[in-house]
Amino acid sequence: MNKAYFTGMKLVFLFLLFFAVLRVSAQDNITLPSSDWEKVDNGDGTFTVKYKGNKYVRNVRVVVLPQTVTLSPETLTLEVGETEELTPEFYPDFENVDKRVTWESNKTSVATVDESGIVTAVSPGTATITVKTVVNEKTAEITVTVPVPSFSVSATKKVVFSKGNLQYHCKNRTWRFAEHQSDIISEGNSDISETYDGWIDLFGWGSGNNPINVSMDDTDYPSFIDWNPNIGDGFTWQTLSSSEWNYLLNTRTTASGIRYAKVQQGQNGLLILPDSWNSSVYSFQKTNTEDASYEWINATDWEKLESSGAIFLPVGMNRDGTSTAVVGIFTGQYWTSTPNGSSEAYYLFFYYDNWMGERGSLDLSTDNRHYGKYVRLVREAE
Repeated sequence: MNKAYFTGMKLVFLFLLFFAVLRVSAQDNITLPSSDWEKVDNGDGTFTVKYKGNKYVRNVRVVVLPQTVTLSPETLTLEVGETEELTPEFYPDFENVDKRVTWESNKTSVATVDESGIVTAVSPGTATITVKTVVNEKTAEITVTVPVPSFSVSATKKVVFSKGNLQYHCKNRTWRFAEHQSDIISEGNSDISETYDGWIDLFGWGSGNNPINVSMDDTDYPSFIDWNPNIGDGFTWQTLSSSEWNYLLNTRTTASGIRYAKVQQGQNGLLILPDSWNSSVYSFQKTNTEDASYEWINATDWEKLESSGAIFLPVGMNRDGTSTAVVGIFTGQYWTSTPNGSSEAYYLFFYYDNWMGERGSLDLSTDNRHYGKYVRLVREAE
């Protein structure tokens, strides 16, 4: 074999060695095989490589390892159902930086993220979204907050509902909210007394200072004392006025155009949807219609609706003194804070009767103050 052949093979070997070095080195730390080689930075992520002066010249593109990856801003607030696409920023930001990344949410029950960096708010809470570079595992994080969905009850006031109807333990004198939105106590309300070792959820109007008042004399309920139970959560709870209920159900503007629907999930009730509710969660047969029947909702769809902030007011009973009566498996009654004269007060009333001519209603009516009705409290949105 001649000398030219060996010289050519040597050059091939040197070029292979050189490109092997390029594949594993950072852009600003390229190692040349020997002093016979020279590199010239072109300033655009490429280098001109020379061997022994100008004898062999070749442009080389270098795959750059990112030194840092960042996400901006560092915090993000999304309503349930909203989405936002996150875009990572790399340093250095040459075209040839390896920008392959993976995404992860530490709490997918609150917010999810797909392979493209699109975040979807699932339910109230806080989640951390992390982006990580594939080539060298540089990371950045963003905190996603999904607030509790709110409801407009006037042009200037938004509220958050309690998780369930108000309940009171007579003997222990303690308050709580029902564990589930559909929970009602029913017959236990007839045992109301100071010594009754159990829970009640039907209250005379404005009996916040005396929840076991069973007087059938309306003058024993002279003024409205809000319940505002001390349940240790630090919030100030209140009862909506009749005008606030009316605004909530008949006036407010929502993202979906839907304010309420009548549904059945375990039992009949009124479903109220947040201002920001996304209609892609569920498709109702009838909405914002007072004479609609109760639409059946399966367990899976109900879970989606509740996670998206839907409020459910179950139908139930009525109390007169210590006597309780079912006001119809289709009827719900909830006190407002608004009086009507000296012996009556306004309450929210909804029903649907498919036994007597298929008729329905949703209205603010009045009744004597001594009657025991349900209470669903709210607090002002933060």
